Amino acid sequence: MKCNHEQYQTCIENFSFNDLARERLEKKLDLDLADIRKLNIKDDFIITLSNGITIHVPLEEVDIVARPACLTCSDFANEYADVSVGGLGSLEGYTTTMVRTDKGMDIYRNALQQGYIEEVDYRNIDERKISKTKMLAKIIAFSNRKKLRAEMKLRKVRG
Repeated sequence: MKCNHEQYQTCIENFSFNDLARERLEKKLDLDLADIRKLNIKDDFIITLSNGITIHVPLEEVDIVARPACLTCSDFANEYADVSVGGLGSLEGYTTTMVRTDKGMDIYRNALQQGYIEEVDYRNIDERKISKTKMLAKIIAFSNRKKLRAEMKLRKVRG
């Protein structure tokens, strides 16, 4: 099966790091992007610098480098995909995976069976339920936040 990578992602937004965007972000965050060792997007914009310091930046503060179309998009969790993956609500080193269809479950189980992915090994069923509930709450909250932001941006564009 050929997969379009975009169809399998949750998406807060995409960022542009052209010269102008880099300059804006460096000024806003008061840092040199060349000093960044790792960039991750989960509950916020997580920047790990070369010196090991980690900075958490609220997503709203990096809208200056977000693609304009992303600010009006209301689909956070790719609601029509068979499988969506993303970092929000994930334990360190893991990615949250949402399986929505039988086809998606077949893909997921095959990847698990082939060793391409692994599942978190919870100590007991209660720990798993609590973790799943917290994760889903974050996903729903971010999805609602993205829909509201899109509505507000579209109203602004329409005048």
